[in-house]
Amino acid sequence: MTRTVWRGPMTALLHKLRLDAVRAVAPTCVDANQDSMAALAAVKGMGSALAKNMLIERGQAAYADWNDLLVRVRGINQRSAQRFSDAGLVVNGQRFDGDAKTTTTA
Repeated sequence: MTRTVWRGPMTALLHKLRLDAVRAVAPTCVDANQDSMAALAAVKGMGSALAKNMLIERGQAAYADWNDLLVRVRGINQRSAQRFSDAGLVVNGQRFDGDAKTTTTA
């Protein structure tokens, strides 16, 4: 039995299609209250600086919900929260619904 070995652009295309299929079947969720800095930084668009800010705030107290995260973490607004949620970030297992209020009470 011979094995066909693909090389060149076709290999990259097949690899990408296979990865996309795996992601579609088993999307990864990264919880803001549970996962490591590396996992948070791996969320598309997040970066290590923002992940570090999230961990520092999380060290004070766990995030109650998306609103709590938006109020406490500088650099995350509703638009970026929606992008991060679409990329797999959750807070207590919940995706961002777009209705979070970012006002603080005095």
